[in-house]
Amino acid sequence: QQESVEGFPGEALPSTAFYFTKQGVTDWASLLSYGDMQETGVRTSDVRNRNRELSHYLMENAGQELVACLFQREDTLQDAAAVLSLSVADVTEAERMLRALVNAASADEGRRNPRITFCYTVNKAYPIYRLPQTTLFEQLTSFAEPTLDVYAAFYGGRLLLAPDADALAHYIRQLDKGEVLNGAMAYQTGMDHLSDSYHFMLMADFDHIFQQSENHVRFVPDFFLRNADFFRHFTLFVQFACADGMVYPNIVLKYKSE
Repeated sequence: QQESVEGFPGEALPSTAFYFTKQGVTDWASLLSYGDMQETGVRTSDVRNRNRELSHYLMENAGQELVACLFQREDTLQDAAAVLSLSVADVTEAERMLRALVNAASADEGRRNPRITFCYTVNKAYPIYRLPQTTLFEQLTSFAEPTLDVYAAFYGGRLLLAPDADALAHYIRQLDKGEVLNGAMAYQTGMDHLSDSYHFMLMADFDHIFQQSENHVRFVPDFFLRNADFFRHFTLFVQFACADGMVYPNIVLKYKSE
């Protein structure tokens, strides 16, 4: 039900990103409905209500482009960080509504952790909002997150969501220093083989994916896992374009030279 998107997200991804997806979102209702059907966990009525509130917020404020990524933190012994990045039509209004949503959370949630903290860069302090607990992050990214916590921030005209505040801080600081994926040779050569217009695309560095598969990436096909010794030397690029009821795939495997 979605329209196509154009361009590649390298300028808005940290240089340590090893997995990302980008897709067009022109029909939020169908996307959220699909994510709801894929979810397997048990939800309380409170979580269902929060999901509805946040879904309504996204339908009102989010734009037509969704990017999800996994990237390495500065301390590589830590688990990878996961961030969802959404285009926003009106950042000022979106942030006003998000702040109201956060402030309306129950008093119990407010006592658990501060509702608003800050990420400090050389030039600016970015508010990081702790949202009411929700399963929407997992639904929209398909990342297997063990927590219902979601944190939000606005950076570069986009809404960022993550399961922990530290992931948002690392994301913002990397981009603020210009450490973006666009400069990586493997990324650039992979993009050379892809179309500028598409409905969905994915990049996956298999070596990192195999290390993180239990923590984040839920849908690694068994074929790749069984042949991990071979595929860990490759980066996968996949695109899907849709036209006249047909899906046209474009699949590229790039060998990572030493």
